[in-house]
Amino acid sequence: MKALWKKLGRWMAGRPLAAAGAAALLAILLLALFAPWLPLQDPQSVSMRDKLLPPSAAHPMGTDDLGRDMFSRVVHGARTSLLVSVIVVACASVFGLVVGLTAGYFGGMADELMMRTTDIFLAFPGLILAMAVAVVLGPGVVPTIVALSIVWWPWYARLARSEALMHKQADFVEAARALGVPTWRILRSHILPNSLSPLIVQATLDMGYAILTTAALSFIGLGVQEPTAEWGAMLNIGRKYLLSAWWFITFPGLAIFITVLAINLAGDGLRDYLDPRTRKRGA
Repeated sequence: MKALWKKLGRWMAGRPLAAAGAAALLAILLLALFAPWLPLQDPQSVSMRDKLLPPSAAHPMGTDDLGRDMFSRVVHGARTSLLVSVIVVACASVFGLVVGLTAGYFGGMADELMMRTTDIFLAFPGLILAMAVAVVLGPGVVPTIVALSIVWWPWYARLARSEALMHKQADFVEAARALGVPTWRILRSHILPNSLSPLIVQATLDMGYAILTTAALSFIGLGVQEPTAEWGAMLNIGRKYLLSAWWFITFPGLAIFITVLAINLAGDGLRDYLDPRTRKRGA
């Protein structure tokens, strides 16, 4: 394990952008994880006499239209955004992985049925489909997670299917099949491990898109609602005060920008590390 960390450290040292993205993402994750125990003001505490105060020592990011501390709300908003993105990517990737591996390995009617169903979901633009599902289910954290999971799983199914088609004819799979190894064990021990690398990279990059889509749904009133701290919902309210209180939308917008950028930089580095060709060149 120690050697692995040293090797990874040397790899990241040669890629400063990936290292910076990973460090920024780690810092954001730690802030979000320990937000309830940090010495922050209550993100739900209303004080009308303190509304729309500019950034100061008492309120580093100012206050909103209800006098709530923006710094505390931005930090707690990270918990909401990251939680939604992690759950969405986890649910979509697991379901898509099961569908894709099953379709790719067994082929035939199962493949046709599953992939045609996948094509139906892929025929709709992602954001439009998410909006339609959110309208049916109503606003809130759970409906947002369900809506985005429905949008994302077909991409993982397609990717997993292509990996299963590529590996099911490999010599080690043929050998296992000749030895009478059960199908479920071939899928678990041979097909799945060799299909995970591109799926992990895709899941990492999709976390950024999930955060953006969650913010977009909340911005138009179909996602997470007040009083829950969420960056898109903050932007929705703050746009009314664009000219009189610049900090209201600036800091939630910066939080989205920095988080998505960090995820993409770290994801690019992870993709290069998991690619045997680039890993060999960078060793």
